[in-house]
Amino acid sequence: MLIFRPENDNGRKNEMNEEINKDEIIKSAIIRAAQDLFKQYGISKTTMEDIAKKAGKAKSTLYYYFKNKEEIFLAVANKEGEEATVYIDEQVDKCKTATEKILAYMTSSVSCLTQKINLYNVVRGEIREYWGIVDEIKRKFNNEEINKIAMIFRMGIKNGEFRRLEDGDVEILAYVLVVSLRGITENLIYDNPYPNLESRIHTLIDIMINGLKK
Repeated sequence: MLIFRPENDNGRKNEMNEEINKDEIIKSAIIRAAQDLFKQYGISKTTMEDIAKKAGKAKSTLYYYFKNKEEIFLAVANKEGEEATVYIDEQVDKCKTATEKILAYMTSSVSCLTQKINLYNVVRGEIREYWGIVDEIKRKFNNEEINKIAMIFRMGIKNGEFRRLEDGDVEILAYVLVVSLRGITENLIYDNPYPNLESRIHTLIDIMINGLKK
């Protein structure tokens, strides 16, 4: 008499999880290798062969996970953006008042980008060629940052730091702040006429905050 036993769902799930983890480990290794090479040689001079060799993988493995070098650059840019977001959030979370949080957001954003620019100095001349990829990443993080800044403004209004605003005005103010900062940071990529900009951000924030106070 044959006895049919149902497949072990937990076993199948574990196998799937292991496969997913393996894929993520390989992708992370490729992205880290590309990060190092882009910093050292730039994007154009780095080949898929270079990345494969640095990652210790076959070239065919790269093409299994990424369609081309541009897709790898997108993954690298996304990783850099996520790392920057974590750093900025940590600085903001250390602050108690809304005013301090806004200041921390602005200064840490500029300092973080300045550090990234120094690391990727060789890439600066190539950014225009890959601006479509950079713009895609920028749009993603812009929306996240606008929501965070709007929450900080609402916190300041609620605790009496800032004068009361219509909710729509809060969204607009957050949008203006984030987009203005993005404009500043984009100019830093191509040219940096104000090497002490990070310290001067305090003055700009004071002007803005004074306009918000009661």
